[in-house]
Amino acid sequence: MRVSVFMGPFSRGPQEDKPNIDLCIEQAVQAAEAGFAMVTFGEQHFNNYEPYSNPFLMAARLAPHLGETWFGTTIVPLVFHDPLRLAEDASVVDLLLAGRFILGMSAGRVGFSPDFANFGLYAEDRDAIFASKLDTLRAAFAHEPGDPPIEVDTPWHRGTLNGRLMPVSHRAGGPLLAIGTNTDATIVRIAEQGTPVFLGPCTLPDAAAKFRTHRDAAIAAGHSESDVDVMSSRSLVTRHVIVGRTSELAWERAELMAGANPMMDRSNDGRSLRELAKVDLAENPDDRNAKHVQSWILAGDPDEVTAQMLAYRAAGVPQLLTRFTVGGYNPDEIRDSFRRFVDHVMPALDAPVFPPLPEHEVRKHESPVLPAVTGLAGTGEIEGKWRVVLDTPMGRQPVELELLVDEGSLRGTVTQGGAAVDLADGQVNGQDATFTAAVTQPFPITITYAVTVAGDTISGTAQAGAFPPSPLTGERA
Repeated sequence: MRVSVFMGPFSRGPQEDKPNIDLCIEQAVQAAEAGFAMVTFGEQHFNNYEPYSNPFLMAARLAPHLGETWFGTTIVPLVFHDPLRLAEDASVVDLLLAGRFILGMSAGRVGFSPDFANFGLYAEDRDAIFASKLDTLRAAFAHEPGDPPIEVDTPWHRGTLNGRLMPVSHRAGGPLLAIGTNTDATIVRIAEQGTPVFLGPCTLPDAAAKFRTHRDAAIAAGHSESDVDVMSSRSLVTRHVIVGRTSELAWERAELMAGANPMMDRSNDGRSLRELAKVDLAENPDDRNAKHVQSWILAGDPDEVTAQMLAYRAAGVPQLLTRFTVGGYNPDEIRDSFRRFVDHVMPALDAPVFPPLPEHEVRKHESPVLPAVTGLAGTGEIEGKWRVVLDTPMGRQPVELELLVDEGSLRGTVTQGGAAVDLADGQVNGQDATFTAAVTQPFPITITYAVTVAGDTISGTAQAGAFPPSPLTGERA
């Protein structure tokens, strides 16, 4: 079972927005360092919940710091978006994260806040809006340069993709998609399409049953066992996790952080959250408060939390999305709970991370091939000064190379943005060369070059960190 973490803070007013955002960034970076499989951010509007509002901006902020940890959205309400603009935003994130991205979406929530009215929509239309915009989003991801325009004319969105979707995603066919739902009929439908499910909070028996439904429906639809394994591994269920030094302190912390949740009615219920967690729901299926606690809260000392996590694994849950940013802004409580989980629970779980994308899921880019130039001075010689241009997702970047072969090894400098750095790891094989450069402009990153010289022209690729390789072309200075 993979362990991921959701950043879902609540601001009690504008004064807590920036501290909450900073806390989420801090915890996301620490989660990546601790070996969490994925960090996720949600999307809310006008209601104090998730005050960063836009998960795509958070993904761009965190992309250089996540390493092999994935980024996910839990959940983007697709119904409130222009699907063509959303396709662009998601593609940017997918490119920055080299495909380590899952775009979780839903048809929005009714009752928590007046979102549909805020966006000029009717809640009773949400399923139809979602289906229509999902079709457009998938069509945009599938669109290739040279394809006919995509024309959209529905009651909820009009527009045309007349050109190409840019940037292209790292993953072939667009970013990975997941659908957020707890409805069995929807779970079956998306399983038949081969799409992961992001379950909202529910009891462990319910979660296990819904994951079995999802997997069985995918198999019945004809998907291979291996494909279903991959799809299932990307599915998840969410739980609040509250860890204390002792069990008593953990439940005191739970009362502080989650005891006043409006989804419970405790006005005439004197039971503690800890007592509600022990209610036998098989005998008391209508106990609303007890069902809420057992669907949402996983609390205890480190050993108790570890045991509860292992129970999820034993039940076949593929991924547990933990949430420590519970309730209002209580940074000391949140940090202490998270640190105890990282220090004492994570090592006991030995939870895996996601493997790299399989090769067939990675988009293939063809670098332009320039014709060889013959009969010119210096034909086939790597040495010299070169003016080149990198065709990157952030635009065309001019670079100057000065290359020198010294007893079979390559030395020289790379100048970008006016800053020159020495190249490293230089190797030469005839007209071909490879080397790296730790540049500082437009931002610090190591770029790996692979070039071929043909007369007074040079071509090849330059790969910045985990970004896809960018085509490189140029000429002798």
